[in-house]
This record gives sequence, C-alpha cells and structure tokens, in this order.
Amino acid sequence: MWCPLTSCLLRRQLSLKSKVIINAINRRKTHFCAVKLTNKRLIRVSGAESFIYLQSFLTNDLRHLLNGEEVSQRSCVYTFLLSALGKVLADIFVYKAKLLSDGELILEVDASLAPALRRLLIAYNTTRNIRVEAVDDIDLWALIPKTYDERFNENNDFILKEVISDDFQLVTDPRLPQLGYRLLSRIGGKEFQDILPFIEDKRIEEGNIGHYRSYKYKLGVSEGNEDMLSGFYFPFELNGDYLNAISVDKGLYTSEEKTIKVYMKKPIVKRIMPVQFVCQQSELYEHSPPPSTNISSKYIRNFGTLRNRKGFNGIACLRVLSNETQVPIEDLIHIQSGLKMKTWIPEWWPQRINQIAFPETNYPENLFNIIPT
Repeated sequence: MWCPLTSCLLRRQLSLKSKVIINAINRRKTHFCAVKLTNKRLIRVSGAESFIYLQSFLTNDLRHLLNGEEVSQRSCVYTFLLSALGKVLADIFVYKAKLLSDGELILEVDASLAPALRRLLIAYNTTRNIRVEAVDDIDLWALIPKTYDERFNENNDFILKEVISDDFQLVTDPRLPQLGYRLLSRIGGKEFQDILPFIEDKRIEEGNIGHYRSYKYKLGVSEGNEDMLSGFYFPFELNGDYLNAISVDKGLYTSEEKTIKVYMKKPIVKRIMPVQFVCQQSELYEHSPPPSTNISSKYIRNFGTLRNRKGFNGIACLRVLSNETQVPIEDLIHIQSGLKMKTWIPEWWPQRINQIAFPETNYPENLFNIIPT
C-alpha cells in the first residue's frame, strides 16, 4: 500500500544522496586553495632611484621585472637580503609595480621582519631619492594547488592566466610552478568572496595558513622567519639556487664575494629538505617536537636540525653530501623525542637520486672574476 510518509522519506533520502554526490564532484573539481597571507607584510619602495637602490642589495636580478631583452621577463622576483657575513636576513618577493605609479616596487616579507627591513632600507639610504613605507591598502593571497599532483607539469588544470592591472595582480610564484600563484588586490580582497570575480578559474576554495604551511613542507620549501631563522643560514643551504633566488650574472650585491668564497672552497654540505615523522598521532602530540632540535641517523650523530613542522610533515636542514657513503633516507631519529623520521629527495631538485655525492660545485666563471687569486 502506498504511504505518503514513506514516499516523503524516500524523496528526502534521495535528495540528501544527490547533494552528497554533487559535493563530492565539486570537491574533486576544486584545483586551488586561496590562502590569505596574514603572516606577511608589504612594503612600498618608491622614487626615481628605487630600482637601482634595491638592485644593489638583493641576490636576484630585478631586471627581470623590466621590459628588456637582457634577461627573461617576469611579473615577480624571489630574492634574498644577505647580512655582512653572507647569511640570509630575509627572503623577499618583489612585485612589478604596474598597479602603482612608475618608480615604485612592492616588497613582500615576513610580518615579524617587516619593521626591521623598513628601518634597514631607510638607514642605508644616504644619497638616493627614495621613500620606504608600509602598505596598508593592498591585500595579499596565495593560490596553491589543493593537492600535490606528481604529474603537475603535465596537468593544465593547474595553469591560470596571469592578470596584471593597475589595481589587481595574479602572478605565477617565481620559485616553483607547484607553488601556484600570488594575488595582490587593491580593489577588495579582505574576504575570500572578494577575489573570486577577478579569477577566471572558479574551482577555488578557501584555505588557511595551516594548509599553506603543510603544502610547502611536503614540497620541502622554507619561507619566512619561522622556517629560515634570520641571519642563520647561507643562501645555498636554503636552496636559493634551486628556487630562482640567486642571479649568477648580475652586478655586485651585499656579501656576494663572501658568499662565493664560502662555496668556492667546499661543496654544499647541508640543505633544507622535507621530513616526515613515522609514528602514531598520539605519540606526535605527546612529544610535540619543537623547531631547532637535532636529528640523527644510523651512521651520523649530527645529521641535521628540524627547522619547522606542521603535523607529521616538516622541513629540516640535513646533510646532503657524503663522500662515499649513501645518505640515509629512512630511519632518521629525532633526538629529543626519540621519534622516527624519514626524508626524500624533492622532485623539483635538479637531480632525483637516492645517493647524493655532489662534486665540487661548478659555478659560472664570471662569478669568480671579483675574487683575487
């Protein structure tokens, strides 16, 4: 016998099932997570001589931002600011200032380092006509792939068209294609809904800083003061040569000679690499391994240092050089907690090999022209 109540319940169940299926399909179609970078600050450097001024400080060649034939053109440049000892004080994104007037550049830097960087740029300026000021009218977002795809470079789903306008920029991350895009908006970007009308591909969902950190740790990429420790690492230890942060054919910059001398005498021994804890979640929460703690291997007591982590994934500065011994990938131990760890060679490194024994680094000869014999 037909029952209205039974029919109503059946229609409701079918409706719920269809909603679940639609939501599942939508989740599969989502390609990007949009993360508002609240841990970053923007600095505006303006004036007729601002370009020359920054070019003399930073490790990368800012001519990439110009419309010239000497170097390849880019919409954004990733670079380091070095100390007098040749160690990285800050990693910086420099944006082409088309969204502002001529002679102006936008610097993206870690929020904890922004006041110090601004004071440093002002203090070093003695003769040039420039202005350095904080930016409050531009919102900054990162668009990262929702999940890492091993066939990333073959997958057109992760390619967006760059947008460069007076008030909005959507530019490719200059470090790796896997890191997606950077978005700067001066016409509304406080909330996630504000940026959607300006992006061609709408298959985007909102993420948070935790998603961003976890994704870049899986790639083995460090960024900001929490990952790098200002003034502690040399640029090659932070994979600056792999992440397009160092130019080998620009003019002199701060500590260029010291940096070259260090790596001219000996090959690079340690680099930032991805790590993962191999343990139960309860064990991880119980010990909660903190940054700046040591990691050992079966053969090497001081194998490296945990730099930072998010859940099971993190980054560490590990030994990548061994004269004849295979570098251990599995069975690493976090000394303080006793938890097991593992590492791997990131796919975006120039060489994907399980045994790394780099010979003496062969840099272009023009790097050494400034060094007396």
